Amino acid sequence: MQIVSPQPVAGFVHVRTADGKDGWVWAKNLKMSVAFATTAVSSTISPNWTKYDPQITHFTNANGTICNDGGDDHDRTTYRYKDRTDIAADHQDSYHRVSAGALRALPYFASEHTKYLDSFTLSADRDEVMKYQGIPVELDAYMLDDLRSEHAEGTNCSSDATTDVDWHLVMGEHDQAIAMSIFAEITPRVRQTHTHWRKADFKNGVHLKIDGWLMYDPDHKDQITTHKRGTLWEVHPIMKVWKRQPNGSWLDLDQAH
Repeated sequence: MQIVSPQPVAGFVHVRTADGKDGWVWAKNLKMSVAFATTAVSSTISPNWTKYDPQITHFTNANGTICNDGGDDHDRTTYRYKDRTDIAADHQDSYHRVSAGALRALPYFASEHTKYLDSFTLSADRDEVMKYQGIPVELDAYMLDDLRSEHAEGTNCSSDATTDVDWHLVMGEHDQAIAMSIFAEITPRVRQTHTHWRKADFKNGVHLKIDGWLMYDPDHKDQITTHKRGTLWEVHPIMKVWKRQPNGSWLDLDQAH
Protein backbone atom coordinates (compact mmCIF):
# COMPACT_ATOMS: atom_id res chain seq x y z
CA MET A 1 0.00 0.00 0.00
CA GLN A 2 1.01 3.59 -0.55
CA ILE A 3 1.05 6.01 2.37
CA VAL A 4 -1.12 8.99 1.48
CA SER A 5 -0.29 10.82 4.72
CA PRO A 6 2.02 9.38 7.41
CA GLN A 7 0.46 11.48 10.18
CA PRO A 8 -2.16 9.35 12.04
CA VAL A 9 -5.70 10.69 12.42
CA ALA A 10 -7.48 9.30 15.50
CA GLY A 11 -4.98 6.46 15.43
CA PHE A 12 -5.45 5.60 11.75
CA VAL A 13 -3.12 6.19 8.77
CA HIS A 14 -4.53 7.13 5.36
CA VAL A 15 -3.39 4.63 2.70
CA ARG A 16 -4.07 3.77 -0.94
CA THR A 17 -3.99 0.34 -2.58
CA ALA A 18 -2.29 -0.42 -5.88
CA ASP A 19 -5.63 -0.28 -7.71
CA GLY A 20 -6.36 3.23 -6.40
CA LYS A 21 -8.72 2.52 -3.49
CA ASP A 22 -8.37 4.79 -0.45
CA GLY A 23 -8.72 3.54 3.10
CA TRP A 24 -7.48 3.72 6.68
CA VAL A 25 -5.23 1.32 8.62
CA TRP A 26 -4.81 1.20 12.42
CA ALA A 27 -1.34 2.71 12.88
CA LYS A 28 -0.18 0.08 15.39
CA ASN A 29 -0.80 -2.64 12.81
CA LEU A 30 1.17 -0.85 10.11
CA LYS A 31 4.87 -1.30 9.43
CA MET A 32 5.96 1.74 7.42
CA SER A 33 8.89 1.63 5.02
CA VAL A 34 10.82 4.88 5.40
CA ALA A 35 12.43 4.50 1.99
CA PHE A 36 9.06 3.98 0.32
CA ALA A 37 7.35 6.79 2.23
CA THR A 38 9.99 9.35 1.27
CA THR A 39 9.77 8.47 -2.43
CA ALA A 40 5.97 8.33 -2.67
CA VAL A 41 5.86 11.83 -4.15
CA SER A 42 8.28 12.40 -7.02
CA SER A 43 10.24 15.66 -7.22
CA THR A 44 11.06 14.97 -10.88
CA ILE A 45 8.94 14.00 -13.88
CA SER A 46 10.44 11.45 -16.22
CA PRO A 47 10.04 11.79 -20.00
CA ASN A 48 9.90 7.99 -19.97
CA TRP A 49 6.56 7.94 -18.15
CA THR A 50 3.79 6.82 -20.48
CA LYS A 51 1.87 9.60 -22.20
CA TYR A 52 -1.59 9.31 -23.66
CA ASP A 53 -3.16 11.06 -26.62
CA PRO A 54 -6.45 12.75 -25.68
CA GLN A 55 -9.75 11.19 -26.57
CA ILE A 56 -11.72 13.29 -29.04
CA THR A 57 -14.64 15.13 -27.44
CA HIS A 58 -17.45 17.49 -28.39
CA PHE A 59 -19.22 20.00 -26.17
CA THR A 60 -22.51 21.85 -26.59
CA ASN A 61 -22.23 25.47 -25.45
CA ALA A 62 -24.97 27.33 -23.60
CA ASN A 63 -26.20 28.88 -26.86
CA GLY A 64 -26.53 25.46 -28.51
CA THR A 65 -23.33 25.68 -30.55
CA ILE A 66 -21.54 22.36 -30.84
CA CYS A 67 -17.89 23.02 -30.00
CA ASN A 68 -15.77 20.34 -31.63
CA ASP A 69 -12.49 18.97 -30.34
CA GLY A 70 -9.81 21.61 -30.29
CA GLY A 71 -12.19 24.57 -30.32
CA ASP A 72 -10.73 26.48 -33.28
CA ASP A 73 -7.76 25.98 -35.57
CA HIS A 74 -5.14 28.33 -34.06
CA ASP A 75 -3.45 25.64 -31.98
CA ARG A 76 -5.14 22.34 -32.64
CA THR A 77 -2.64 20.29 -30.61
CA THR A 78 -2.91 22.31 -27.38
CA TYR A 79 -6.68 22.66 -27.62
CA ARG A 80 -7.15 18.92 -28.01
CA TYR A 81 -5.17 18.29 -24.84
CA LYS A 82 -7.20 20.98 -23.04
CA ASP A 83 -10.48 19.48 -24.19
CA ARG A 84 -9.84 15.87 -23.21
CA THR A 85 -12.27 14.06 -20.90
CA ASP A 86 -10.54 10.67 -20.50
CA ILE A 87 -9.04 9.55 -17.20
CA ALA A 88 -5.95 7.47 -16.46
CA ALA A 89 -8.08 4.39 -15.78
CA ASP A 90 -9.37 4.55 -19.36
CA HIS A 91 -5.81 3.62 -20.35
CA GLN A 92 -5.40 1.02 -17.56
CA ASP A 93 -3.01 3.39 -15.79
CA SER A 94 -2.88 5.48 -12.61
CA TYR A 95 -1.67 9.00 -11.75
CA HIS A 96 1.96 9.74 -10.84
CA ARG A 97 2.23 11.58 -7.53
CA VAL A 98 4.39 14.65 -8.16
CA SER A 99 5.36 17.76 -6.23
CA ALA A 100 4.69 21.32 -7.36
CA GLY A 101 8.46 21.70 -7.70
CA ALA A 102 8.51 18.83 -10.21
CA LEU A 103 6.29 20.87 -12.55
CA ARG A 104 8.40 24.01 -12.09
CA ALA A 105 11.52 22.02 -13.02
CA LEU A 106 10.17 21.11 -16.47
CA PRO A 107 11.58 22.97 -19.50
CA TYR A 108 10.49 26.49 -20.40
CA PHE A 109 10.97 27.83 -23.93
CA ALA A 110 11.82 31.50 -23.48
CA SER A 111 12.88 31.99 -27.10
CA GLU A 112 9.50 30.89 -28.48
CA HIS A 113 7.49 34.08 -28.79
CA THR A 114 4.34 32.54 -30.24
CA LYS A 115 1.49 31.54 -27.94
CA TYR A 116 0.67 28.53 -30.13
CA LEU A 117 2.49 25.22 -29.78
CA ASP A 118 1.74 24.36 -33.41
CA SER A 119 3.60 27.53 -34.46
CA PHE A 120 6.79 26.95 -32.44
CA THR A 121 9.83 28.11 -34.41
CA LEU A 122 12.03 25.18 -33.40
CA SER A 123 10.75 21.66 -33.93
CA ALA A 124 13.12 20.54 -31.16
CA ASP A 125 11.21 22.71 -28.67
CA ARG A 126 7.90 21.18 -29.71
CA ASP A 127 9.41 17.69 -29.48
CA GLU A 128 10.59 18.50 -25.95
CA VAL A 129 7.06 19.51 -24.93
CA MET A 130 5.67 16.26 -26.29
CA LYS A 131 8.04 14.25 -24.08
CA TYR A 132 5.85 15.25 -21.12
CA GLN A 133 2.52 16.31 -22.64
CA GLY A 134 -0.27 13.96 -21.61
CA ILE A 135 1.29 12.31 -18.54
CA PRO A 136 -1.32 11.54 -15.82
CA VAL A 137 -0.27 13.26 -12.57
CA GLU A 138 -1.53 13.78 -9.04
CA LEU A 139 -0.67 17.03 -7.25
CA ASP A 140 -1.06 17.62 -3.51
CA ALA A 141 -0.99 21.39 -2.98
CA TYR A 142 -2.71 24.45 -1.53
CA MET A 143 -4.86 27.11 -3.14
CA LEU A 144 -2.87 30.36 -3.18
CA ASP A 145 -5.86 32.46 -4.25
CA ASP A 146 -9.61 32.07 -4.70
CA LEU A 147 -10.85 30.25 -7.80
CA ARG A 148 -10.80 32.40 -10.93
CA SER A 149 -13.39 32.03 -13.69
CA GLU A 150 -11.82 32.40 -17.12
CA HIS A 151 -13.30 34.40 -19.98
CA ALA A 152 -14.11 33.24 -23.51
CA GLU A 153 -11.35 31.13 -25.11
CA GLY A 154 -10.85 29.51 -28.48
CA THR A 155 -10.83 26.11 -26.81
CA ASN A 156 -14.45 26.71 -25.75
CA CYS A 157 -15.42 28.26 -29.09
CA SER A 158 -15.24 31.78 -27.62
CA SER A 159 -18.33 31.40 -25.43
CA ASP A 160 -18.39 33.67 -22.37
CA ALA A 161 -21.29 31.88 -20.66
CA THR A 162 -20.56 30.86 -17.07
CA THR A 163 -21.17 27.21 -17.93
CA ASP A 164 -18.71 27.31 -20.84
CA VAL A 165 -15.57 28.82 -19.28
CA ASP A 166 -12.65 27.23 -17.44
CA TRP A 167 -12.07 27.50 -13.70
CA HIS A 168 -8.48 28.45 -12.86
CA LEU A 169 -6.86 27.15 -9.67
CA VAL A 170 -3.65 28.86 -8.52
CA MET A 171 -1.78 26.27 -6.44
CA GLY A 172 1.51 25.62 -4.69
CA GLU A 173 3.17 24.88 -1.37
CA HIS A 174 1.55 26.36 1.73
CA ASP A 175 1.69 30.18 1.77
CA GLN A 176 3.90 30.20 -1.31
CA ALA A 177 4.33 33.34 -3.42
CA ILE A 178 2.04 33.59 -6.45
CA ALA A 179 5.12 34.04 -8.64
CA MET A 180 6.00 30.39 -7.95
CA SER A 181 2.48 29.02 -8.41
CA ILE A 182 1.20 26.14 -10.53
CA PHE A 183 -1.97 26.66 -12.53
CA ALA A 184 -4.54 23.87 -12.72
CA GLU A 185 -7.77 24.11 -14.65
CA ILE A 186 -11.23 22.61 -14.50
CA THR A 187 -12.86 22.65 -17.93
CA PRO A 188 -16.58 22.82 -18.68
CA ARG A 189 -16.35 19.52 -20.56
CA VAL A 190 -15.21 17.78 -17.37
CA ARG A 191 -17.34 19.87 -15.02
CA GLN A 192 -20.59 18.76 -16.64
CA THR A 193 -20.01 15.25 -15.25
CA HIS A 194 -18.95 16.48 -11.78
CA THR A 195 -22.03 18.43 -10.75
CA HIS A 196 -21.09 18.45 -7.04
CA TRP A 197 -18.01 20.61 -7.59
CA ARG A 198 -18.69 24.15 -6.36
CA LYS A 199 -16.70 27.38 -6.64
CA ALA A 200 -16.97 27.77 -2.86
CA ASP A 201 -14.81 24.65 -2.42
CA PHE A 202 -11.83 26.38 -4.05
CA LYS A 203 -10.87 29.18 -1.69
CA ASN A 204 -7.48 30.64 -0.81
CA GLY A 205 -5.67 28.39 1.68
CA VAL A 206 -7.65 25.22 0.97
CA HIS A 207 -5.55 22.04 0.81
CA LEU A 208 -6.41 19.96 -2.27
CA LYS A 209 -5.32 16.78 -3.94
CA ILE A 210 -6.02 16.73 -7.68
CA ASP A 211 -5.70 14.14 -10.44
CA GLY A 212 -5.33 15.33 -14.00
CA TRP A 213 -3.18 15.64 -17.10
CA LEU A 214 0.19 17.33 -17.50
CA MET A 215 0.03 19.98 -20.23
CA TYR A 216 2.16 22.88 -21.48
CA ASP A 217 0.15 26.06 -22.20
CA PRO A 218 2.21 28.54 -24.29
CA ASP A 219 -0.77 30.91 -24.39
CA HIS A 220 0.23 32.54 -21.08
CA LYS A 221 3.91 33.39 -21.47
CA ASP A 222 3.13 36.95 -20.35
CA GLN A 223 2.19 35.58 -16.92
CA ILE A 224 5.73 34.28 -16.50
CA THR A 225 7.32 37.65 -17.28
CA THR A 226 4.87 39.45 -14.96
CA HIS A 227 5.48 36.92 -12.13
CA LYS A 228 1.90 35.63 -11.97
CA ARG A 229 2.92 31.97 -12.16
CA GLY A 230 6.01 29.80 -11.83
CA THR A 231 5.68 27.65 -14.95
CA LEU A 232 3.65 27.20 -18.10
CA TRP A 233 3.19 23.52 -17.24
CA GLU A 234 -0.26 22.92 -15.80
CA VAL A 235 -2.51 20.17 -14.52
CA HIS A 236 -5.09 20.62 -17.26
CA PRO A 237 -7.73 19.40 -17.19
CA ILE A 238 -8.37 18.28 -13.62
CA MET A 239 -10.27 14.98 -13.53
CA LYS A 240 -10.67 14.34 -9.77
CA VAL A 241 -10.52 16.49 -6.62
CA TRP A 242 -10.20 15.77 -2.91
CA LYS A 243 -10.34 18.46 -0.19
CA ARG A 244 -8.49 18.15 3.11
CA GLN A 245 -10.82 18.26 6.11
CA PRO A 246 -10.10 19.72 9.58
CA ASN A 247 -9.70 16.18 11.02
CA GLY A 248 -7.03 15.36 8.42
CA SER A 249 -9.20 13.17 6.22
CA TRP A 250 -9.79 13.77 2.51
CA LEU A 251 -13.26 14.56 1.16
CA ASP A 252 -14.00 13.43 -2.39
CA LEU A 253 -15.71 16.50 -3.87
CA ASP A 254 -17.88 14.22 -5.99
CA GLN A 255 -19.48 13.15 -2.72
CA ALA A 256 -19.81 16.66 -1.23
CA HIS A 257 -22.97 18.79 -0.87
